[in-house]
Amino acid sequence: MHLAGDATIDSLLGDLALQITRAIMRSGTTQSAAAKRLAIRQPTVSKIVNGLVSGVSIELLIRVAVRIGLPIALQTGRTAAEAGVYLSATLQSDRRSPRSQVGGAARAA
Repeated sequence: MHLAGDATIDSLLGDLALQITRAIMRSGTTQSAAAKRLAIRQPTVSKIVNGLVSGVSIELLIRVAVRIGLPIALQTGRTAAEAGVYLSATLQSDRRSPRSQVGGAARAA
């Protein structure tokens, strides 16, 4: 059964896998070396690199992105076409990880 929002999640999974793949490729390491560095199994790295992420959780991909040091921003929207994962320019130029203003307000409440 395909629920409303599944296409958005699929879009986010694909974009996140693409950003992780680009980072792995830039590092010039093998999938085995990347797996060790990221504390995941090599077959999981293979799935990510080959875009076969339908069975991979978004939580795992976020953990991998954090471990690899990707400054990412996730965006949802009304349609799947509006959803995406983007490298955060502000985090690229400033390696500190500022907290979201919305998240800060929620934590204070």
